[in-house]
Amino acid sequence: MILGYSTLGQPELSFDQCDNLAREFGLDFLELRVLENTMDLPAYFQARNVEAFAMPVRVLDSSLRLTEATPEKLDEFIRFAQLAERLRAPYIRVFGGGNEGDLVTPEQYQLAANAVNRIREIGRANAWNFEMLLETHSAFSLPDYCRKLNDFLSEPLHLIWDSHHTWKVAGESLEESWKKLGPWVRHVHYKDSIAEGDKYHYVLPGDGDFPSSALFELLRDKDYTGGVSLEWEKYWHKELPPLRSALEKFRQIAAVK
Repeated sequence: MILGYSTLGQPELSFDQCDNLAREFGLDFLELRVLENTMDLPAYFQARNVEAFAMPVRVLDSSLRLTEATPEKLDEFIRFAQLAERLRAPYIRVFGGGNEGDLVTPEQYQLAANAVNRIREIGRANAWNFEMLLETHSAFSLPDYCRKLNDFLSEPLHLIWDSHHTWKVAGESLEESWKKLGPWVRHVHYKDSIAEGDKYHYVLPGDGDFPSSALFELLRDKDYTGGVSLEWEKYWHKELPPLRSALEKFRQIAAVK
């Protein structure tokens, strides 16, 4: 497998600074969500001449929610698609939609499938090379919902497996989730947390309740060769320790065999 991090971890950094940090920690790629405190990444790169860089961009994180894909939101996604082509990023992240614990109706599955089909149609017309990846997030933290959406599609919608969400939100073991989703997983998000009653808070990798070592053992056992991102959500949780501290522990855990 290859390792990288999401730029949520230090949102004030520039693209060049993120690139340098990834190389400093011996990582393989970047996952772009925010740069210099903006999530409007197409506008960020439009204002800058960034064409050559050392660290590949593996995933470009859009905020598109497939069950809510209005024409305006699809237009916004197209801007991300054009940026993905410019950066040669192989994947763009999308969400399914809804909130944790929501049921997904047949009508919502069909709306999501229609959005996927429309984007794929535009992609073929423009000879785009990126692939959409659905993240196990929000209502679609439940692996069964991700599988069900694929029943509405003629070709699979591959996945970002947010391993924390399927474990914490869906209440599944890593093995259960992999059994359901493994063939479709192209990228993995990793983070750790400690329970606080029916809630939780994020902690440094390996310091919480999440079975961190077991995740990497499972991925190695399954001969997984895709990416694993440290998703250090400091953009949302200002109280978290610095990204550097998280990256140090992430590298240690990922290296254990």
